[in-house]
Amino acid sequence: MQPIAIENLIAMLTPLCSGLVCVVLISLHDRVWENLRGSGVRRSLVLYYILTAFNCAMTIFLAVDPAGFVYLRPITAYTIILVPVTFYHFVFTLTRTDSGENFSLRHYIFPTAFFLIYGGYSLLVPGEVLSQTSVYNQQAVPGYEVFYILTFLILPLRLLFGLAYSVLFIRRYLRYRRYMKDYSSDLQLDFLNWPQIFIALWICFLIIPLFTILPSLKAFIDTLQILIPSILLSIQQVMLCFNMLRGNYVFIEDIAETPNPEDYAGKYPKNGTKQLSNNVFTEYIQAKRPHLNPQLTIVQLAAALNTNRSTLSAFINQEYGLNFVQFINECRLKELDNIVADPENADKTNIEKIFSAGFGSYDSYRRALRMREERRILPAEE
Repeated sequence: MQPIAIENLIAMLTPLCSGLVCVVLISLHDRVWENLRGSGVRRSLVLYYILTAFNCAMTIFLAVDPAGFVYLRPITAYTIILVPVTFYHFVFTLTRTDSGENFSLRHYIFPTAFFLIYGGYSLLVPGEVLSQTSVYNQQAVPGYEVFYILTFLILPLRLLFGLAYSVLFIRRYLRYRRYMKDYSSDLQLDFLNWPQIFIALWICFLIIPLFTILPSLKAFIDTLQILIPSILLSIQQVMLCFNMLRGNYVFIEDIAETPNPEDYAGKYPKNGTKQLSNNVFTEYIQAKRPHLNPQLTIVQLAAALNTNRSTLSAFINQEYGLNFVQFINECRLKELDNIVADPENADKTNIEKIFSAGFGSYDSYRRALRMREERRILPAEE
């Protein structure tokens, strides 16, 4: 056992405690996950937090008892490599746009194989060799060169997996963002912004240790090599937990619940693959005015028409030459024209008129209006 500076201990404990608190919060707020049951989102998120908390605990153990830590090094290496895989599993499931998309368990093969090989080899290595072999040593103990190579690979693999899955995460996020622009009628889409900050923090967390190779920065980084990663990790954990519990995401489901169209019962196609009737579609839009819902999605509208989103999207494109977002916002702009022209709304502010037309924000209204440049933009101040 060796003493550890109190400031370093506090820095190490911060992400450990925040990770455990996030696991508790995610576990307790059961209602938040009602729409995600059976998807695997909650399970992969909890696993991500458990792995990061375990890694923080192992960092403390390494600082306090380096001799004892060497016996847990294989499992620590395994969890370090698994963290980006598990988080990508969570992101993949949350941003799934098709029920046929399934996360491949092949992503877990290499980390598991490395753990089994490295862990099995460690069982055959004497304790004194375990203690002498480190990722920071410059040469191997004679006769145990392979074990040294495996140990030396831990940090490069951590960086390689972290950066590789960062690329996959970014690609997945951009794909999801493009899809949501045609899925949700809300052009604001604020829930798509926080992952950008998260991935920036994630990449910083990965590359900061690399600055220690620069002589001009090494002394500075060495003094903060515990504090900076701890702060970054804690911010990541809290940000992720907050946005998930607040529901700042849209989980897309292919199969919507069977609607109850009330007085329109029997007028809708029973088979979602059939073509929609233009008369029925127009009648529903005029009577129900679904565009007044700022959070309207194509799945919700498809459910109300007893069809699926692919059929509805193709129908709108064929009949109106627009995608779903363009069509709904055209309806809102026409609604706004009627509201502005109605003398009964003369006392309303422009913002109130814009919200009454179904826009979720003034920015959403401006974005919709850019699609029709001939329209006059109402000033927000009047």
